[in-house]
Formats: sequence, structure tokens, C-alpha cells
Amino acid sequence: MIKSILKWVLIAGGIISIASCSPQKHMTYLRDLEYGVPYDVQPMQEIRLQPGDQLSITVSCKQPELAIPFNIMNGSVSLDAAGSTTATSFARDNDFRYTVDQEGCINFPLLGDLMVQGMTVAEVEDFVERRIKEEAYISDPIVTATFKNFQITVIGMAGTGNYTIEKDRLNLIEALAMIGTIPNTALIDDVMVIRTQDGFRTAYSVNLQTKDLFDSPVYYLQQNDVIYIKPSKYVSDGRFERVWSVTSSAIGFINVISNFFLWRFLFKNGN
Repeated sequence: MIKSILKWVLIAGGIISIASCSPQKHMTYLRDLEYGVPYDVQPMQEIRLQPGDQLSITVSCKQPELAIPFNIMNGSVSLDAAGSTTATSFARDNDFRYTVDQEGCINFPLLGDLMVQGMTVAEVEDFVERRIKEEAYISDPIVTATFKNFQITVIGMAGTGNYTIEKDRLNLIEALAMIGTIPNTALIDDVMVIRTQDGFRTAYSVNLQTKDLFDSPVYYLQQNDVIYIKPSKYVSDGRFERVWSVTSSAIGFINVISNFFLWRFLFKNGN
């Protein structure tokens, strides 16, 4: 009888020890996504410029000296008697950025204030090229614009921080992968994305457990989006801590009892 009880105590202690040391069950994402089934892909949303956004803009053409006035550069230009210009030791300032002001404009060399709010980066390139041609500065300008301050903010269960992205396109899954591990105590079926656009702030709920997240208007992130990873209700109201405290105490007690019987059993058999 004692041996039978001892056996079950040891088994229970071993199971509890393994359970207490093993990681929590991993959360399941995209539960309803089926293998081999094609799904419609929503068109990628283009970033549209807002006040405070920053751009790097470069102008080039077949005659490089003609583009110099449109680029923020370091160097010198000489003018000879025939009116020809010669560039000397010119290097573009790669750190210079055009900032969209509160009126939605950037101040561009020779062209003055340009209204760019609401435009995509590609539309800014076309707009600047067209204006340079209209003013007859250059007949064949090539304008390259790059978004420079794509930033998102993360708060909640995955930590808190601001992340600057080196590209102008980012989706929610890429952002979560960049953030790192999301704890099992997070509420992944109600991730909040807060977006500020056109003077309004809107909160969206995204369920990471369903493929519907791909159809969310915030699946493709915009600059200055805020991602809030909420705690589960068991964490937010303190129930998780209370349950875990009681469970930990019970596990510790059973471990002590099982180890006591184990050592006693081994000691007797050793003698």
C-alpha cells in the first residue's frame, strides 16, 4: 500500500516538476488559414505625406552641373567668360531632409514652397520633375525621393519603444516580428492599432488569430501608427498573479513531499 502511494506521489511530483519548468503553451496565430488555399491579396497602401514627415530628394540629369542648384551639396561652381559652369569637388549632403511643414509644404530650391501633403513618394517625384520642366530649368530631370522618418510606436505587453523603419512599407506581421517575443499573457485577438490621419485619431482592433487581419485597414502600417498589445483579462484584473501564486505554492509543496518520499525510499533500499 505504501509503495503504491509512494509511486503515485513520485509520478505526480515528476509531472508537476516538468510542467513547472517547461515554457507556457505557445499562442496560435492565423488559426483559420488553410494550407494550399489561395486567398485574395489586398493592394498595398501607399504612404501619403503628412506634416512632420521628412523626405530626401535628389535631382539628376544628363548634364550634372544643371542639377546642382536643386541638390543640397558641398563644393563650388566656377563660371567662365563664355557662361559655362564647372563644378569642383561637389558631394551631395546625404543627411539633408525636407520636412513637410504644418501647411503641408516643403521649401525646394528654385521652386519655392511645394504643396506635397497627401501625395505618395512617387507622386512627389513626378510633381517635382514636372515643375522643373515647366520652369525650363532642365529638360530631362530625374527626381528620386525617399521617405526618411517612417516610425511606429509600440506599447503594452511586448514592451515600449519607438521604431524607425528604413523603408516606406511595413505590415503588421513584419512589425510584430521586429518587436520580438509576445508573452502568452497578451491579448492577441484584440491588438489595438491607433492611427492619426487628416487630423483625426482612430483606433482599430486586429485579431491575430484569424486570417481576417490581412483585410484590416491597418494591416499595412502608416507612419506614426501606435501598436498597443493589451494584457489578457486575467493579467489586467490580477487574477493571473493570484492563480499563479497559489499554483506555485502547491507545486512547491508537492515537490517537497515527493522528494521526501523519494529520498526515504532510496535510503531504505540503499540499506
